[in-house]
Amino acid sequence: MVLLGASALLLTACGGGSTQGTDKANGKNQSLVDNSATVTGAAGNDIDLGNGVKIKLSEAKHFVPGQFASNYVKGQTANLFEATVTNGSKSAIDWATVSFVITTSNGGACPDVLDGDAGVNGQPTDPLAAGASETFKFGIACDVKPGADLNVKITVGDKSADVKAKLA
Repeated sequence: MVLLGASALLLTACGGGSTQGTDKANGKNQSLVDNSATVTGAAGNDIDLGNGVKIKLSEAKHFVPGQFASNYVKGQTANLFEATVTNGSKSAIDWATVSFVITTSNGGACPDVLDGDAGVNGQPTDPLAAGASETFKFGIACDVKPGADLNVKITVGDKSADVKAKLA
């Protein structure tokens, strides 16, 4: 009983805390709370994220996924993009911090299509060294017709870009 009471007291002490100084910067984690502005651009153009990182997203190209492709349903419009990420920063980019989210102008999602037979394997996994660049292909499948407007949200770490494109 005494042990149980001591444990409860110990947990209460751990959960409490001072609110003193919570409005100060949090050191190395400050980038996690920065509300940086999102830059905008268009497919086919270089987009500077402002932190030494540049992105170029090709215009969409129609492609036909093979029989073993993932996330593709016959009748969807499948497109292929090439993305080039250039790391002009002073540290490597972890690809786990890079994302591409594609939606149609009416808000419909366009999931990634992976098709190893067509060389569409998604983004790289090894870190992108400072001063290096990497180009890779990725595919999408949308439930809208060619010509529809696409919104591509690209995030690299704490920076992001909204890119306008059209479904081919």
